[in-house]
Amino acid sequence: MSKLTERLSMARTRRERGCPSMLVCSFCRSVKEENAKPSCVLGELQSLRFIFHVAREDKGISCKAHYLIPEPRRRTLSPEELACLEAKGAFSTETDDLRDQLLSLFFDYVYPILPIIDPDDFYRRYDAGGAASISPLLLQSMFLAASNFVSRDALKKSGWSSVMTMKRRFYERAKALYDVEYETDKLCLIQSVLLLGYWLGNSHDRMDSWHWIGVAISLSQSLGLHRDAGCSRIPPSQRSLWRRIWWCCFYRDRCIALGMGRAYRIHTADCDVKDLTLEDLVCTGMPLPGLKDTSAAMVRRCNMYAPMFLEIIKASRLLGDVLASVYRPRRKDEEFLESSTWNTAQALEEKLAAWQLGLDPRCRVDSPAFSVDEPRAMILHKYYIHILHHVTVITLYKPFVFQGDVLPTDPASDLRARRAWEACQLSASAATDSFRRLTELDLIRFLPPERQVSHITGLPVSINWLIDRSTH
Repeated sequence: MSKLTERLSMARTRRERGCPSMLVCSFCRSVKEENAKPSCVLGELQSLRFIFHVAREDKGISCKAHYLIPEPRRRTLSPEELACLEAKGAFSTETDDLRDQLLSLFFDYVYPILPIIDPDDFYRRYDAGGAASISPLLLQSMFLAASNFVSRDALKKSGWSSVMTMKRRFYERAKALYDVEYETDKLCLIQSVLLLGYWLGNSHDRMDSWHWIGVAISLSQSLGLHRDAGCSRIPPSQRSLWRRIWWCCFYRDRCIALGMGRAYRIHTADCDVKDLTLEDLVCTGMPLPGLKDTSAAMVRRCNMYAPMFLEIIKASRLLGDVLASVYRPRRKDEEFLESSTWNTAQALEEKLAAWQLGLDPRCRVDSPAFSVDEPRAMILHKYYIHILHHVTVITLYKPFVFQGDVLPTDPASDLRARRAWEACQLSASAATDSFRRLTELDLIRFLPPERQVSHITGLPVSINWLIDRSTH
């Protein structure tokens, strides 16, 4: 303690003489730059922030989490790197028709459940400068995510042999740009790697959805997106975009953890970022000056999708609670079907029911269209939220159903297993009805890649139901 006291005394003396450390001086100069845009996070008081707290008279630094610093310069690519990128077509923006269709598909079918981009800002830049005004990495990543939904006619017209070929090409272009560190804007990097998570790959790929969501979360935490900006000098519009991106990471983290049977990475106890609000997702500057008519119409559509993501976040919170409560690792000598676990499951089901009951009317499958201009994609997203609810219920009760070799319909089975089985059956039936309805509406192909999680989750219930029917 005496050495620490001595060091603190020396630091105070240097400060009083106007001689703070070179680190502090350098940092203070950087945050005063007029064009400073990216943020730097000092961490908690036990880390670098403590040094600033001691070395500066302004104690307000100890309560700030974010500081603006100058944007880093883009490094010069070597001729070999540039040739490799050009050979892969990394700077290709596709034909006007295909590019416009991919962007339209992105904002109708990807953006509503992953609103990582401000559509108003995007189209202002796009209308003013075309595709050249958009980061090549972000653009190729957007193309990758949207290519899941390209029609066969558009595919044939543009000369691509298959959707998989198109997806692989967009993925390879984006990954090549990522590998050479072409993009220096960390926020743009986070947006891009979140979209790279739409590349499912195969079991041998090292960089799959799990990898990319991990990169996105790490970069987000390095920027402090998981922390409340508080009294930091961050503009309100930037704070809204940060919250969007962080909660997109949160949603994808929970969803991928469920699909791949792994632990999620984001723990809410480590975060104090504010909840997302409708104002964070809606462009309030209506009408939209400076935008083309088609661009303004797309921004208005994106405003209509805003309530969807708010409900998806609520569902993701509950899904995380389910995974933490029912699927946590247990020792061999620890009984799974203990009363406390069952009671927790019952409490979670009540929360799920309360969420479903309080669902925004604009997100309910049984609600009529709220506007004559309501896009057809709204129907799809309503059903996706409905399916997400039932997948979470099945996930909650499935461990109680499949215990040993005894079927839940067997009289010898546990009472809790039978009750859990009934809940799983009801949810599996409801989810199947939703898939059937989307098929009738020719919307099933527009479901996000997460739909595979829905199929995998409900499949054991359906198989067990068929086995039970065949035995009777």
